[in-house]
Amino acid sequence: MSNGSIKNWFFNKKDDVSVKLEKDKKEGGVNLVLAMDVTSGQGKFQCEVRSFPCLIGRMRECKIFLPDTTVGRNHATISFINGSFFITDNGSKNGLIVSGQIIPENGSRRLYEGDIILLGKSQILIRKIIIE
Repeated sequence: MSNGSIKNWFFNKKDDVSVKLEKDKKEGGVNLVLAMDVTSGQGKFQCEVRSFPCLIGRMRECKIFLPDTTVGRNHATISFINGSFFITDNGSKNGLIVSGQIIPENGSRRLYEGDIILLGKSQILIRKIIIE
């Protein structure tokens, strides 16, 4: 629906009203982007995640789908909490390692640019974090 048709539909033609449509609604007024390089059994790819929480795992419903039998179906979740990104292990069998630090089952760790996340035999590099 265009600005003009919205104005004609909701307001009198003689009303002095301007209408602005929201195009990209930001989460809580903040633009969030997590740019990643993903390496899995099926190859390498780059992605940008813009909505959170972000589920990572072997289920096709995951935002980051890793077709790797060493990755749990619901392996980990990336969330935006109090101005920072965090990754949480969702009770995975093969664990979660972030930049050499073992994350305990159901534990969390803050993410930084340059972090390398190991999930089974798959790897994710946090290339860029944007919080505007």
